[in-house]
Amino acid sequence: MSIIITCEHAVNTVPAEFSRLFRGHEDVLSSHRGYDAGAAEAALLLGSLLGVTPVMGNITRLLIDLNRSPHNRALFSEFSGNLSTAEKQRLLDEYHAPFRNRVLEAAEKAEKPLLHISVHSFTPVLKNEVRKADIGILYDPAGKREKAAAAVLTDGLRALPYKVMKNSPYQGKSDGTAAWLRKLMPDSEYAGIELELNQKLLINGRFPEEITKKTAEMLV
Repeated sequence: MSIIITCEHAVNTVPAEFSRLFRGHEDVLSSHRGYDAGAAEAALLLGSLLGVTPVMGNITRLLIDLNRSPHNRALFSEFSGNLSTAEKQRLLDEYHAPFRNRVLEAAEKAEKPLLHISVHSFTPVLKNEVRKADIGILYDPAGKREKAAAAVLTDGLRALPYKVMKNSPYQGKSDGTAAWLRKLMPDSEYAGIELELNQKLLINGRFPEEITKKTAEMLV
């Protein structure tokens, strides 16, 4: 089994030509809406442990969400939703399409079967709801290989002092990079798992290394 790693919401970077959209709203870029805090560091460490170079996002999700399909209404946020058609197309052409092309190239080159780990983090409280999971393992229950991989990761991570939950705080079959790849590759060749880490676990901007190391251990 080969592995690829992605981190769609790695940064809160705003290209200079779009900085005007966030004047007076700079604080939102540093929030959970601007990027997935700690996810980039976790993805890079996981990649280092597994000998894999992660495919990293390079733009804030508030301009264009690399983890959403072009048809998804959430592709653009309230900050970018009123951009001109030409500006939206530029974001698609210069950021969204190249990211997905890099992911697809990595997936196609990898030996099969392939396991894809998409690394994310989430805010502990959303809309006054406290998220129960410390670590979420997201997958599509209809996929036999995904179901098996999710079970292995969940069981392994439960050896640590964290609450590990399947398909929490989101459903693994929702629109995203993994869902997109499922449509392009058969279940016999591809399994996609989203690793979701609760931002309450962050220490100086990083997640405890034991989480990433245990994840890598379960994948070797």
